[in-house]
Amino acid sequence: MLKKRRGSAFSALIVGLDAVAISCGLILTYILRFVVKILPVSKGYNPSEYLRLFPFALILWMISLNLVHIYEPRKRVFSFLIAWRIVKGSFLAAFIIVGLNYFLREAEYSRPIIIMAPFVVIGVLCLFRYILSVYLTRMGMKKGIGITPVLIVGTGPVAGILARRIKEHPQYGFRLEGFLTENAGEVGQSIEGHPVLGLVNELHNWAKSKGISEVMLARPDLKTNHLVDFLLDCEKELITVHVVPDLLEIMSTEISVNEVGGVPLFGLKESPMHGMNLLIKRAFDIAFSVIILILISPILLIIAIVIKLDSKGPVIYAQERVGADGRQFIIYKFRSMRVDAEKDGPVWAKSNDPRCTKIGALLRRHNLDELPQFFNVVRGDMSLVGPRPERPYYVEKFKNGIPRYMARHRVKSGITGWAQVNGLRGDSSIEERVKYDLFYIENWNLLFDIKILIMTLFTFF
Repeated sequence: MLKKRRGSAFSALIVGLDAVAISCGLILTYILRFVVKILPVSKGYNPSEYLRLFPFALILWMISLNLVHIYEPRKRVFSFLIAWRIVKGSFLAAFIIVGLNYFLREAEYSRPIIIMAPFVVIGVLCLFRYILSVYLTRMGMKKGIGITPVLIVGTGPVAGILARRIKEHPQYGFRLEGFLTENAGEVGQSIEGHPVLGLVNELHNWAKSKGISEVMLARPDLKTNHLVDFLLDCEKELITVHVVPDLLEIMSTEISVNEVGGVPLFGLKESPMHGMNLLIKRAFDIAFSVIILILISPILLIIAIVIKLDSKGPVIYAQERVGADGRQFIIYKFRSMRVDAEKDGPVWAKSNDPRCTKIGALLRRHNLDELPQFFNVVRGDMSLVGPRPERPYYVEKFKNGIPRYMARHRVKSGITGWAQVNGLRGDSSIEERVKYDLFYIENWNLLFDIKILIMTLFTFF
């Protein structure tokens, strides 16, 4: 699935445009104050002082916008909510800048420019967001760019209303492919110009054939236990579910964060790893991995030579693993086993594995065989911290037998993880690993990553 990668690209686009908008706003404020001189300039000023402040102001502004949750998923439509968050984030940034300057006393800046800056930046940000919203809507209608195909599960009145709202509000980026029902007699019928494609139990086939990564459950009469089963089944296939409440709830509830024309879409708790947080995590991964690879390059060379002298075969062992969105990638490790270790098929590794070479056993005992995975991190296949990736054979085996196992694949796999630093490695309980992995995904922040890396370092030594 390409959903998360498209989402990451879109988040990067939004963050980049916001940075340009803030820069334009700050430059425009300076021009209005000192070039146009909309207010008399009574004191002399040093342009270099403002130029030195510029990058810090830009960074603090971006951080402030992130703190008011403006980079959450589906924030593509310009609305009152977005405008209000821009206002809050801008005044927060201005307050922080003024406060820092007061305590640090680096320079004395014009008071009018400090007062004008948040208002000008707010105006420019709102204008940029509005233009982007209009552009995305037009490109989505003309060329299908940025459009997410969806299915509606249900054929009742709520499903019909939702279908109309999707059609009336293309700016939300959904394209309805059709409906699924539990009544075989309804298959082939049409609702709001869209076909009833098939039965609910055929969801997997329809999702695969039409490239569906999101479904909208418009069945307010569905019992709780059936709803939970449906959500878990979708999670196994990495399909995001939005639950639509009944009409009474729609009329008495404020518009949700995720909505289509006023129809709330409720889903399971999402990971904080989206928007700017995802970009911050990626930047940290690249910077840390490059530094580590430079520092350990002599160790990598020594290990490679020792492996080559110890046994026949390649130094690096490449193997398919399943990562984010269920996408398969090639993971790199130092070879620690004999070349014919899996001639009879996949075998679950265990402690004191007789298939290990002498040097391989030493490498595995100290996790040195995992060091080449820093290259996977730089390439973007993995992250420093995350659920450990597993082979496709075992993913297929576990996903139907272990509850919420596939939810681990909503984020990038990691070299280390919360489960591993808590002793769940090797031949440990998969069920327990999943619990720790899900806790990490749902409670992620950058400090959590740093804590896990420090714990990994202590575990290593």
